[in-house]
Amino acid sequence: MKRYETLFIVQSELSSDDITAIIDRYSKIITDMKGTILKVERWGKRKLAYLIRKQSRGFYILIDFAGKREIVAELERILKFDDKVLKYMSVKLADSIVTTPMISLLTKLENAAGGVVITASHNPAKWNGFKIKGEFGGPAHPEMIAVVEKELARVMKRKRIPPGKLSFAQLVAKKKIVPISMRQRYLDDLATKIDIGRIKAAGTRILYDVMHGAGQSAIHSLLPGVTLLHETFNPSFGGVNPEPLAHNLSELIERMKGGQYDLGMATDGDADRIGAVDEKGNFVDSHRVFSILPRSVPSTPATSTFAK
Repeated sequence: MKRYETLFIVQSELSSDDITAIIDRYSKIITDMKGTILKVERWGKRKLAYLIRKQSRGFYILIDFAGKREIVAELERILKFDDKVLKYMSVKLADSIVTTPMISLLTKLENAAGGVVITASHNPAKWNGFKIKGEFGGPAHPEMIAVVEKELARVMKRKRIPPGKLSFAQLVAKKKIVPISMRQRYLDDLATKIDIGRIKAAGTRILYDVMHGAGQSAIHSLLPGVTLLHETFNPSFGGVNPEPLAHNLSELIERMKGGQYDLGMATDGDADRIGAVDEKGNFVDSHRVFSILPRSVPSTPATSTFAK
């Protein structure tokens, strides 16, 4: 069993008996799911960094426990609908460089409120920023982004941003941030959807331009025989925009013309855009790639719907 900490803030005007009842409620959820309570701390009333539901103060509670990750998901599901709870947070951080599709999947599998990817995506390195995912795993809707932008505007008005009270290492040690293996869980899920063994057995010679991006973190676990181009992690992407378009893939195209490979492919910085090159060096854009994919599933009725 892994060790977790859940920190949440309840209304400051609650009585001692009310707070005890809340602690007992969430402790019971943990023990009913075969978890073990290690420690409960009442941090007491504290001033909030900003107003939450027009409240300027809250009562902080920390529950330290051991158990399966499903317990965390169940706690957060119930905390979300508890009117007495002002705020709660558990952060799960990838323990290695991962792709945007991995974050999308894990946002759903972990029943998270959202996902965040720090990436320049297919843009120049100077545009490094945040991609925000909704709880459904896809790009956050405009109304979700509006909430973030409203909070950001408030923060930007500050003359000075208060320093964090704990270092990153301390946050990890206290389980405020929980590193998890997103890459392996993504690969395990992928193996349930496509026949990896069949692809390996086909013996297709693949040349893959990862464009110095996150795609290189997984491909060798899937297909060890793939040859990579630009497989070093380079924050400036070698001075090339990491977008898989023909004018950015000159080396891949030239190598494919040599006749040593059957398929060339490329993904952008966070590996959620794809381009391909055929065995003669002809570039195939993502729209054509997605139109070809249904043809590789012969048992699929012609009237079936495919989502890009």
